[in-house]
Amino acid sequence: MISENLIKDKKGFTLIELLVVISIIGILSSIVISTLNTARVKARDTRRLADMNQLVKAIEMYHTDNGFYPVCIGGSNPNYCTTTNSGGYANLNTLNIKPTYVSAIPVDPTNIANQYGYYYARGYKPTGATPPYLQVIVNGVESDQHYIVGTRLENSSNPVYSGWDNNFLNFYKGQ
Repeated sequence: MISENLIKDKKGFTLIELLVVISIIGILSSIVISTLNTARVKARDTRRLADMNQLVKAIEMYHTDNGFYPVCIGGSNPNYCTTTNSGGYANLNTLNIKPTYVSAIPVDPTNIANQYGYYYARGYKPTGATPPYLQVIVNGVESDQHYIVGTRLENSSNPVYSGWDNNFLNFYKGQ
C-alpha cells in the first residue's frame, strides 16, 4: 500500500523530458531566427532599390529642367559623390537635387561606411563601356550624356560593376 501511494503522489517531469523539450525549443528558435535574418536582408535590399529609384527620378527631373546632369560639390572630382564618404569623393548631399527634386538624400539602411551606400557617377554609362568616362565637349562646353547611380545589394547574384573603380557596386541604374 505504501508503494501505491508514492506512485500516485509523484508529479512533475523527469530530467530527460525537460531536456527533450528544451532541445526542441532551441531547434525551433534557430529556424525562426535564420528566417528572420533572411527577411531583414530582403527588406534592406528592397529599401535600397526604392531609394535608388527615387534618386534616378530626381536626377532625371534635374536633367529635364537644366539640360545637364547635376555635379557634386566638393571632393576630388565633381563627377563623383557617395553617401559613404570614401575615396575622397564628395558627399551625395552636395548633389544639387534637394530640396527641389528630392526632400532628402537617402541613407543606406545599414549605414556601414565603405561597404554599403549610394554612389553617383556623372559621365559613366551603365553598360560599363571602356572607357567608362563619356563626357562630350560641345562648342567648348562639357556636356554629360550619361550617369550611373549604384549600390551594393546584400542578396544579389549580380557581378561587381567593372566600369568604375569601385569594387563594392553590384547593382546600378542610369542613363
